[in-house]
Amino acid sequence: MKKSILLIALISLFVSNSNSQQLTQYSQTVFNQFSLNPATAGIKRCIDANVSYRFQWIGISGAPMSGYLSFSSGIKTKNKKYLGVKHGIGGIVERDDIGHFAQTSFSVAYSFQYNFTRELKLALGLSMGAFIFEFDGSNASTIVADPSIFGKSNKFYVPDAVFGIWMSGRNFYFGATMRNLIRNKWKEVGFNSRMLMHYTINGGYNARFASDQMSIVPSVLLRIPPKGPLTVELNVMYNYKNLFSVGLLYRSIDAIGAMFRFRFLNYMSISYSFDFVTSKMGPNTAFTHEFGIGFSTCKSKSEDPSACPTFE
Repeated sequence: MKKSILLIALISLFVSNSNSQQLTQYSQTVFNQFSLNPATAGIKRCIDANVSYRFQWIGISGAPMSGYLSFSSGIKTKNKKYLGVKHGIGGIVERDDIGHFAQTSFSVAYSFQYNFTRELKLALGLSMGAFIFEFDGSNASTIVADPSIFGKSNKFYVPDAVFGIWMSGRNFYFGATMRNLIRNKWKEVGFNSRMLMHYTINGGYNARFASDQMSIVPSVLLRIPPKGPLTVELNVMYNYKNLFSVGLLYRSIDAIGAMFRFRFLNYMSISYSFDFVTSKMGPNTAFTHEFGIGFSTCKSKSEDPSACPTFE
């Protein structure tokens, strides 16, 4: 019965005629802003690569499991302290499995960055790619037998694009994105089914103290879907010498959590977070776990605050 109920819920989320869809959600966007906003491609003065995997709603059969691999880097240009122009590139491959459904996406990103000063930056970014949606009905079951679902499988492809804007200074950042710019119709699902634009807005402030060796970084992320409630995500991180970070997270509607990241060997980092489910799913679940591994050529003890304007 549990699997049947979950399957019906998944159908309503992903393939109904309600003109809506569910995008993947991660808790550790504060450790990799590029996973959220293409405008941050190459915003750092280094090569940056990340792998993340999320196990959601542990204890529920068919619960979401999501992961991605991302890479971004700046394109070498003449570095001007004032009124300079830079460019960045990047790419993301992502996989999301939930019950009998799976979604694979890949995209490449380009960003145009303008330095008003060495620290004050404005960037515009665009990523282009595609989604691959899959449904495996070989082991599907419904409360009422439906021969149109049982034993059937389907796969279809749709192009996708994301636009982002980013501004950062010595002690702040602000970003916004428009996702699903290409409003593809899902003809394989229904006449009225299509992708709708999702929006995100986020910002943070870097409060430094103890001779800049430590900092507190409060941040907020707003997820604005085309239908459904606004999600507000509040995060507070403590950072020590850019080597160790620990923080708390509150996400309206569904979770509270904690996370940490540790950098080692100058270029590597590991991170872990868990969410305690506060929604109606809570009584049936334990935690949501998320793991990350990062590689960055940014110096872990950089004294230049403009070298990493995402305060990661």
